Amino acid sequence: MTEFTENDYMYLNSESKREDVLDPLTPEQRYIILMNDSLNYKNKELEINVYDLESQLEVFEDDINRLEKGKSYMKNLLHNFIKINDWYKIITEKQNNIIYNIEYKISNFKRKAHKHLKYLQTGMILFLAFWYEYHKFIDFFPLLSIFIVISAFQESTLWNLNLPEHIEDKNTISNLMEEINKANPSEEDYIKILVTKY
Repeated sequence: MTEFTENDYMYLNSESKREDVLDPLTPEQRYIILMNDSLNYKNKELEINVYDLESQLEVFEDDINRLEKGKSYMKNLLHNFIKINDWYKIITEKQNNIIYNIEYKISNFKRKAHKHLKYLQTGMILFLAFWYEYHKFIDFFPLLSIFIVISAFQESTLWNLNLPEHIEDKNTISNLMEEINKANPSEEDYIKILVTKY
């Protein structure tokens, strides 16, 4: 095969060049030149198509990369939501335990304080009975009034040591927790399946 330089290529775009080139040739040579020109034209069209397709391919590859990044960001976001939801459940459980323990400790304190107050009152009554037996009423009355004031103060303190019940808040929280559990009835969380599968 021979090498062609740029000067050897023939362009048959203009009529004058076309006639000058094709007139002196035989039909076989004319066929070869026309076919060459036609193939060159088709080759140029195909090169343009290939260039267009390559540019479209680059755009599609960029879109695919962008979508894959978006998918990975969305997957990470879903992972974060799952962790936050799990942490929320743990925090709620811990807060409920803390509230229960505080209520239990305070009610236990009130029960023990009431019992100790009864012991104190019994001791004061016994002491006052012995004091009354061996002393005059004039000596006994001031001591009795002091013991009554102390006993009344202790009783008043115990009666005023009340925890707020927050019954409406507790009912609201329990209703919301029931709604959350209804929304996720099964142990298999669909978001976890989606994140781990894809």
